[in-house]
Amino acid sequence: MEDRATFRKLELNDGQEVEMCLTFGRLLKLREKRPEEYKKYNKLAMDGVKDEVDFPTFLYTGYLCANIDNVENCMPEGEFYEK
Repeated sequence: MEDRATFRKLELNDGQEVEMCLTFGRLLKLREKRPEEYKKYNKLAMDGVKDEVDFPTFLYTGYLCANIDNVENCMPEGEFYEK
């Protein structure tokens, strides 16, 4: 089946642009490929945000999902937050 996901660009503070995407199909792949990141996202999505610094988790998850086919090349979470 053709992936018809919608992508958006996010410009990071260092000027780098990354693509973002969040679909159920890509979340399913994230759950398989990066279960810890998926669990963190899912907990926030199901239980709600409890802390201000939880919000970037949604952005980082969108970044991972946009790059799910080469997720092993994605920047680590801490680096993403810094940028």
